[in-house]
Amino acid sequence: MSKTSTKLVGIGVLMAVGAVASADTVRVTKYVSQYVWDETPVRGAFDSPAGWGGQSFQGPVAGPGNKTNFYLTQSDMVAAFGSNVTMGDIAKISFHTKRDGADVTDDLFFMNIYTVPTGTDDSASWYKSRLLINPDEGSSQINDVWQKWSSDDSESSTNQLKIEDTKRNGFSGPEGDVGTWIVNGRDYSSEVFGSMAIGTNSGDNGNNTYVDGITITLFNGDNGEFDLQAIPLPSGSALAGLGLLGVAARRRRPEL
Repeated sequence: MSKTSTKLVGIGVLMAVGAVASADTVRVTKYVSQYVWDETPVRGAFDSPAGWGGQSFQGPVAGPGNKTNFYLTQSDMVAAFGSNVTMGDIAKISFHTKRDGADVTDDLFFMNIYTVPTGTDDSASWYKSRLLINPDEGSSQINDVWQKWSSDDSESSTNQLKIEDTKRNGFSGPEGDVGTWIVNGRDYSSEVFGSMAIGTNSGDNGNNTYVDGITITLFNGDNGEFDLQAIPLPSGSALAGLGLLGVAARRRRPEL
């Protein structure tokens, strides 16, 4: 029987409950209230794909140019996997979206992965490469239904997710695959994951689409799941006052 323990990840706080063992899957819960928004905040929604907690993030309220970004960071990778990761460690990426049928022109949430600058051939002062993962490239989203997007075509209920280096090749440039991490002959596998921005299009007048259930799978079989929640833990909880950035539930491999 597999064992389950819980790890609490806070600002300068790392608490482990249960025996230390190798992880199969770690679920990190992210709350709307955790983020300090440099653009329009997302809204918390009481809707989610099956198995993802009944809540999710929804795009920003209507308004000219209203867009949003929220980030998964190196700290989130450490919470999920115990260390930083390179792009070559990542075998596949998936997430779920839902488009409101009343706003069919809204673009879906998309991802940009930023890798750590090295001082040589960097695309910007704060990142080496920017890799776009965009479900609206040939979107097959069905309105008012949660759908899963994956870089593994056998798992995706929609188009297979691809990567583009939009900084070096533009937004209509060649595509590559998550897992091989090669675009237009350039190999990104040795680059270190810096952050992942999940956001909406600046051309939208607000956005009513939803996003949830982000999973990053490594080649060693470990899974980092990121569950997006509208409502934070109760203020009376024992977790209050720790300045928590997330709660990670770890499912262990069976001990032999």
